[in-house]
Amino acid sequence: DNNGVIVYPDERKDRILSQMKDIEGRHGVKIDIDEELLEEVVAITEYPTALIGQFDVEFLELPEEVIVTSMKEHQRYFAVYKDGELTNNFIVVSNSKTDDFGHIISGNEKVLRPRLADGMFFWKNDIANGLSNEGLKKLTFVEGLGSMYEKSQREAKIATYLADIFDAPKKDLVEKAVMLSKADLMSEMVFEFTELQGLMGYYYAKLAGEDELVYTALKEQYLPDGEDSELPSNKFSSIIALSYKLDNLMGLFSVGKIPSGSKDPFGLRRAAAGIVKIAIEHKLPLDFKKIVEELFINYPCKDDFIKMAIKSKLLGFFNERLFKIFDVNPSVLKAVLGSGETDIYEISQKLCALNPIVQS
Repeated sequence: DNNGVIVYPDERKDRILSQMKDIEGRHGVKIDIDEELLEEVVAITEYPTALIGQFDVEFLELPEEVIVTSMKEHQRYFAVYKDGELTNNFIVVSNSKTDDFGHIISGNEKVLRPRLADGMFFWKNDIANGLSNEGLKKLTFVEGLGSMYEKSQREAKIATYLADIFDAPKKDLVEKAVMLSKADLMSEMVFEFTELQGLMGYYYAKLAGEDELVYTALKEQYLPDGEDSELPSNKFSSIIALSYKLDNLMGLFSVGKIPSGSKDPFGLRRAAAGIVKIAIEHKLPLDFKKIVEELFINYPCKDDFIKMAIKSKLLGFFNERLFKIFDVNPSVLKAVLGSGETDIYEISQKLCALNPIVQS
């Protein structure tokens, strides 16, 4: 310790956390302790000291996620909140042994400024340019499936089909929401921070005065995006999110990009699970088999025999996922599927009714 090295990572971690707690107490703030970032900071320091710095208030005009992502990605800083609002403070974990941290803090403040200035430049440019999907025509989705613009067109067909079946509110806006959904991929902000896709579309569409259903759907289009992720908050957003996942499944299967073993580069297993979760959460009459039967004509596969084989493979893949998703006795699920039921919400209801009987 005297030589400026704390050997054990756990001790470094405890030191950082107790210093952060101290800063919170002294300044009346709450530090957002991002676990991944904390692990990284523990790994790259030998004698850590958590310090609080400041940036110009004017940058708070940027969306919170832009500031937090910029600080985390570029500088490994933690965000600081007060009463639930982001403040113009940040926490940097220094690796220096000194009695005067003033110059370290001011040095970090100096480095952060141009980063946030870049963010402000992208933000203003993107707002001035507005959300446009024209550029998507030059952006390839996957070989054999055309551009991102063509992907949006296919998703729009799925969305209008689902909007009718689910009796969606404001059906006339569904196609517009889908055609705008990938437009933020062309924005300077998403080019800089790819993880903000969808979210930036939400901000830009909101500023452009789009309908609330539309901009909310842009924000929620990729949900659920993980095991414990939130789901789209309403039926309209669900349709946009389902269209994205259904197009991924049908499109990628149609060009032979099928998950095998542990390989699933396009996250198709996650997409299938997401479709099931959304249908159950919003009680939607989603019949996967029927959707594939009726909409597979939009995908590049001319030979009818091959098309039948691919469809059957896709349905097999999807049904197989159901055994992973539903926590029930497999024979019960087999029986429900064997009865010819293909509506996901109905399947879930029948499982809820049957499984307890079988268990007892």
